[in-house]
Amino acid sequence: MTRIKKLFRWSNERGIIWVTLLLFRWVLSRIKDMLETLIKDKIETSMIRIETQNLITGKDTISASYHSAQENKQIWNNYDWSNYGEEWTDDVRLLRGLDPIEWKNTVRDEMILKHFRNGSTLLEIGPGAGRWTSILLELAGNLILADISEKCLQICRERFKSYSNIQYFLINNGSLEGLDYESVDGVWSYDAFVHISPAEIEDYLASIKRVLKPGGCAVIHHAGTYVDEVEARKKRFRSYIDAPLFQHLVRKYGMQILEQNDSLPHLPGDIISVFQHVQK
Repeated sequence: MTRIKKLFRWSNERGIIWVTLLLFRWVLSRIKDMLETLIKDKIETSMIRIETQNLITGKDTISASYHSAQENKQIWNNYDWSNYGEEWTDDVRLLRGLDPIEWKNTVRDEMILKHFRNGSTLLEIGPGAGRWTSILLELAGNLILADISEKCLQICRERFKSYSNIQYFLINNGSLEGLDYESVDGVWSYDAFVHISPAEIEDYLASIKRVLKPGGCAVIHHAGTYVDEVEARKKRFRSYIDAPLFQHLVRKYGMQILEQNDSLPHLPGDIISVFQHVQK
């Protein structure tokens, strides 16, 4: 029986006043739910803004309750990788009015070739389906792919099975434990840290400091600040971090920021931070 038919039946059986009060009760419950959600969002947005401005991170922050490793693992293990992630490369045409191939080549030249030496040992965090891996393989003597997603690593194993200079590492709890101390010359990550909470980014930076050789360089693409914050944080799943907070965390772990670039990322507002393990 449809709801409308039920209402007509109840109107005959219980009276129009009872049905009117029932509808009023339903409307109030929906308004209450919407108000609670709206108020909760406003409160959490304000708390996250305070955390970011005051450089506050940690597992007990509000920002840490979003973009968790568990949530990311669920998303990327179930994502359709049939286009190998190049759909985000294509986004640069709409978002910045640039040719996707030319843009990708510019990022390669100004970020990868500029900061990593030929024949070095490189670590890529969050390769996805290997959108940037093919470029790194042309440069690296050895390449380590590290991801929280078993599916992504499996796709890369199949895609790059002809290469003998590549290793695969499954990340657990944001830690790179299992990779040797001061074993890599450079770290690259694009389109992964934009989805990671500040608390977990801090864990990664501590691990990067441990595995990066003195003088080694890391190039990390992460979230920043946006004209439309709601669209960026919700629709594009950007985490609650910005350039000053990322820089603070890099320095906290004894590394040095070399550059923070906001003109190269495909999404305006994103940042590519370049930092170095300072020589002892």
